[in-house]
Amino acid sequence: MRSRAAKATISSDGNVRDEEYAEEAAVKSSSVSINARSNETNPTTWIQLLCVGIVVGVVLSSSKSSAAAQKVHRSVKNAYQAHQKAKEGYLKAYRAMYLETILASTTKEEEEEEEEEEDVEDRQNNNSLDEYGLPLGNSWYSHVHIMKTAGSSFAKDIARRYYGACGNKGVSCMEELEDTEKMIAVYQKDTCSTKENSIWSTKNAEKRGYHNCAIVSEEIHMSDWSKWILNSIIHKNATKVALIPCRDPVSHFFSMNNYRNANVTKMFEDGKSCEEVLNNETIFYILEPQRFQIDMDNPTAPWDKLVLFKFDAIESVLKLLDKHLPLRNFPLESKKIMRSNKDRNPKNEQLNKCSEHDLALEMKKLWSYYEFCEKNLPEGRDIAVVEVSKDGKVLM
Repeated sequence: MRSRAAKATISSDGNVRDEEYAEEAAVKSSSVSINARSNETNPTTWIQLLCVGIVVGVVLSSSKSSAAAQKVHRSVKNAYQAHQKAKEGYLKAYRAMYLETILASTTKEEEEEEEEEEDVEDRQNNNSLDEYGLPLGNSWYSHVHIMKTAGSSFAKDIARRYYGACGNKGVSCMEELEDTEKMIAVYQKDTCSTKENSIWSTKNAEKRGYHNCAIVSEEIHMSDWSKWILNSIIHKNATKVALIPCRDPVSHFFSMNNYRNANVTKMFEDGKSCEEVLNNETIFYILEPQRFQIDMDNPTAPWDKLVLFKFDAIESVLKLLDKHLPLRNFPLESKKIMRSNKDRNPKNEQLNKCSEHDLALEMKKLWSYYEFCEKNLPEGRDIAVVEVSKDGKVLM
């Protein structure tokens, strides 16, 4: 057996090679050449290999496509589920808000109904007041008719506007259908029935305590008001309110003298002072001071509240009374002013040496009515309401 070293040869590059390795290489090279030639001559094998490759690619591609499709499906499914949850949440919130709105609306209606019921109850319980502090629903009114303060016109207006107006000038049930300027006595007026004349005459109404009257207008002395108002059982629990007209003393003086056809200019033509003229007993009698003798320090004062008003502000008083007195179903319109005086003539109202300021001062001395009105009805106001305490004092 020959040794490996003996068969060794030297390559051209100087490397020693084993002869055996050279032979093996030659054999392998010839084998590959044979196989290559064999393949070149057999194309079917290549086609089969190509088909197998395509099939494998399709399979691999299909698996990848299926995985992507599943991923998209899962995303769509998750989005749908999220939408469903959001929809359910929205519906719940909408239902809650809708129910809350309905509940709030119902609650508001119930509260409004309760307020209306409470308002009615308050009126019935005399707990509700108007803007002047006068009780609604349980007030009883008296019109203190001061001479020459448009009292006759006021009595006529309330009788034609309200049900339950009584007195010696205007009575609701006895008002003429047509308005006139002429003063007609109560017993001469149209009546609701043949018995109304006797029932509603001043004396009979007074005897009955004005039991069916919401307001009474009378030309009576303060002592008479006190007697039947304080002794009235029917109106015992009602808030008794007096309507007292106020007039400037100088204008009042001229009006009273015009009513009796007295010429003021002649009264002062000899240069008489205001005091001299006003001390005349006749003038004092015309004032009829007994109609307002209320002493606020007198505990026998018959009223709980006083409404002072400018004598010519009748519309303002009617606006107040509309909230307290029962209106006629069909009010009779007051088209004409009730007149008991002729037009005043400035020529008959010259004071000579007596100034209007001094005349006003003397009038206030003569009758406390003027000072009372000046104190409690502020200048520029048509109406003022004052309260009378149990001891008869005025509470502003």
